[in-house]
Amino acid sequence: MAPRHLLLPLLLGIVWTSTARAEVLRVEQDSSGDFLTINAAMSAAEDGDVIQVGNGVFEESLTITKFLAFLGQGPGE
Repeated sequence: MAPRHLLLPLLLGIVWTSTARAEVLRVEQDSSGDFLTINAAMSAAEDGDVIQVGNGVFEESLTITKFLAFLGQGPGE
């Protein structure tokens, strides 16, 4: 097992390298984003990507099978 003082830099390095390549996929119902549906964005996404969901109601069934981050806009933003 690695000494404790080496674990934090190791973990930070892993997180930094995985997020450094992350792509942001935008979902907007008005066609201004990259995708119209969350499912379409999830299908195109790779592990570590971020799916940014715009305003609106998205009536979809989602099965998340990848390591993804989701960001949503609040009302009126």
